[in-house]
Amino acid sequence: KCGQYRLYNKDTCCKQFEKRYKNAFQTLQVPDAVMKIVNKAFDLDHGLVLIFIGKKAVNSSMKIQDAIGFRMKKENVLTEVQLESVSLIDGAILLTEEGTCCKYGMILNSKENGNGESSRGSRYNTTRNYIINCKKYGIRAMAIIISEDKMVNIISTATV
Repeated sequence: KCGQYRLYNKDTCCKQFEKRYKNAFQTLQVPDAVMKIVNKAFDLDHGLVLIFIGKKAVNSSMKIQDAIGFRMKKENVLTEVQLESVSLIDGAILLTEEGTCCKYGMILNSKENGNGESSRGSRYNTTRNYIINCKKYGIRAMAIIISEDKMVNIISTATV
């Protein structure tokens, strides 16, 4: 895919996610709730985008909150059943670094940063731009992008 050989392996991807999560949020441990969400995401039959941002940034008035999406009626840690349901709606899912769902069905119309990668789709490019904008505003964030063909990308403010 895109001139690269890639093999999908859930365990390898989860280990990469853990490593990058710890780096992005400068923590020693990934919350169990977050790992349950990520593990469930790999088991779904469709692609999705999960964006994790610092808890303090969720309640701020930063531009990052301007993305269009549906708010959860009651913000709780996203359960596996809820993930299955909300991931069927087009758009990204925004969660705190602890796994609390803030928005779903997010349209990531963030300002363009660079030319993007023409060989990649909009799911990847808009998510990448969103993470770049988080970094610009000093918000710690990371995203895991799982395409329908099970290609996985993990992007964080620590790596863009």
